Amino acid sequence: GEHLYVIMKSMLQTWSAIANGASDIDSDFSNHCEDCLLTMMDSVGDSRLALDSTLAGNVTSICLDSIVQGQRVETRAKLLQSLATSDSTPFGKHLCEVFSDGITTGKYATCWEDGDLDGIAATFVLNCNEDVAVELIGFTKALSTIGERFLKLMISRLEHFGPRLLDVISNICSRNLLLEETKCVLLSILADVKSTRRVELDIGTMKLAIDVDSRLTANFTDQKPQLLPQVFLSCCRLIPKHIKRLIRSKKDIDTRHVDELLLVYFSSLVGAPLLQAQDEMNVIDGCLISCLKYGMMDPAGFAPGATLGGCLKTIRVFLKVRAESKSQLDSSDLSAAQLHDMALSHSYFRSALGCGEVSGGETQQAELVKLLLCAVSIDSDRIRVEEETLSALLSVYSAGTKAVDQSIRRLLFCYEHKGCLANELCLSDLRWGSARRSSYNSDDLDEGWAWIVESLEINRVKATLSHFPVWDAYK
Repeated sequence: GEHLYVIMKSMLQTWSAIANGASDIDSDFSNHCEDCLLTMMDSVGDSRLALDSTLAGNVTSICLDSIVQGQRVETRAKLLQSLATSDSTPFGKHLCEVFSDGITTGKYATCWEDGDLDGIAATFVLNCNEDVAVELIGFTKALSTIGERFLKLMISRLEHFGPRLLDVISNICSRNLLLEETKCVLLSILADVKSTRRVELDIGTMKLAIDVDSRLTANFTDQKPQLLPQVFLSCCRLIPKHIKRLIRSKKDIDTRHVDELLLVYFSSLVGAPLLQAQDEMNVIDGCLISCLKYGMMDPAGFAPGATLGGCLKTIRVFLKVRAESKSQLDSSDLSAAQLHDMALSHSYFRSALGCGEVSGGETQQAELVKLLLCAVSIDSDRIRVEEETLSALLSVYSAGTKAVDQSIRRLLFCYEHKGCLANELCLSDLRWGSARRSSYNSDDLDEGWAWIVESLEINRVKATLSHFPVWDAYK
């Protein structure tokens, strides 16, 4: 606790006093102190040491000069990063002076170009809070200098640096710095369709692109989104690949990746109407087909019902956007009616409809019904519904007030109102729930109304009666 902080401060003061220009004997002791400090810094985590500015300045100079001389480069860079993380206020001031005062041409220029200061620069950006930043002279210049280097690294070494590099760029862009430069870099990365980056980096890159595009359009109201269309297209390339991986692996990490990709898809969908090339339409069509194919798979055993439902939602929202916008999206080979028919003919159609009874499957069931409803609302002239489809829908209908029941009622109304039914409805066609399921193989159907009573769920009837507002009597 408190005693450990006192020991660490004393050790840091001792180390800073002997580290510069130490003899061989003193150097060994200094190095030992340094190793002990790093071990203790790891143990205290992000706790502040509350160092004064003078000591922070001395430590910063010692570490940077040592790096320039090529002595214990990694160790002293790590020590400075740890200290700058725990005490961002005093170290931020001194690091700001370093990065804003000609680091590309001064004594640190070689180290800067060689990448020895990249970790320190990232720590400075990510840990310098707003209160400190306002008071720092040259802070904007320091961020711009760091940002320019990290944008170059983003093109050539994103895989090496990983999400931390994206965090640095995102932090700089959040201050509305280097937005145009970042946009150009992101466009080149998103255009790299043969990339073998980790999916975490692809997702992080697309999220950064969405943020940058929103800031650019907010600052320049007459500017159309330029990154969103490419983000959407990249999503359409990645989603099929990772849905297929999820279905095969059934791992939580793959579920999380698909969920994040779907979120990016929905966030970037507004950019879809700006796409024009036919090959881009082909990518979108391929994504929709994959989402339909795998989104209706049986989730039993790993229960990513919400994830698979999200896959079906991608098709519905795309159809809605396409219907509302007059753009090149109309050249897509997939019509709403075709997607509707593909869903009905899917081998897991009945299974997906019945997923409301599976843990996590409610979303898949609800999204499937919403997709059918969206398709018939857009393209009813080319949709025909057979009795088998009605039986499947009514078999999962419970005549209740929950959302999926309301959607099924609305869907059946649209089928009849828009003339999509192949045959005229009869009384027996309206059986629902268990009564519908029991009549699948029955040739002797009772045309009376007894089946209505049999279809009622006794628990729901009791619940309704127990909560019936008897106090609200008619007068």
